Amino acid sequence: MKILYFSDNISGHNRRFLEKLSQAGLEVWFLDPTTHSAAEGWLPEEVRWVRTKQTLPRNSDPATFAHFQPEFQGLIEDIAPDLIHAGPIQSCGYLTTLSRFHPWLLTSWGSDILFAAQRSQEWEQATQMALSSADGFFCDCDTVRAKAKQFADIPDSRIVQFPWGIKKGLFAPVGPLLSEDEWEREPGTHLFISTRSWSTLCWKHSDKHTGWTPRCACYCWAMDQKQGKCWSSSKFTA
Repeated sequence: MKILYFSDNISGHNRRFLEKLSQAGLEVWFLDPTTHSAAEGWLPEEVRWVRTKQTLPRNSDPATFAHFQPEFQGLIEDIAPDLIHAGPIQSCGYLTTLSRFHPWLLTSWGSDILFAAQRSQEWEQATQMALSSADGFFCDCDTVRAKAKQFADIPDSRIVQFPWGIKKGLFAPVGPLLSEDEWEREPGTHLFISTRSWSTLCWKHSDKHTGWTPRCACYCWAMDQKQGKCWSSSKFTA
């Protein structure tokens, strides 16, 4: 079976997906029109890198990303995949929708549906189109699953859900655990432990809430707790 894995970044998440697909005995082609190269050893063995003529900026709006459509259509014809695995939603997912190729699996990266889909009518429309077109939808939590169903009537039989965060075994406790006194917090305080850098995930909220807040953590918390607000950085304890 030949898989065209279509994404817009060369993250560790994508590398693990590509590795597992290849290890399963599938023929995997990796397409990322936002970059022409990766660090040595990043691409798993047996996975083929699809070279593109165009290079698009990451986080482009759907209309800008659509400039890649003619070349993408030609690559589909040349590679002739049995399945396209595409995501994020408003870039790679949207382009796969425009290609009218089937079958294809849409993957949400969380922030694409919890944050980017609300940017404008253009982003919302691209989200709806991709979710309605996909033959299958993959997400990593109940929050994303529920949000996707607000954009399109996706039956549960077409949804695959499992967490895909930190590589198992990568981190382990070092030294003794903190004492109960050190863990003690004021009543009502929420403890949030982040295992990643916040520096590239922060933006200044535009409404009455002030300060810099971690985007993904903020939105996931707001959705999970059904609160219509975000926390300021002063309310986080890490």
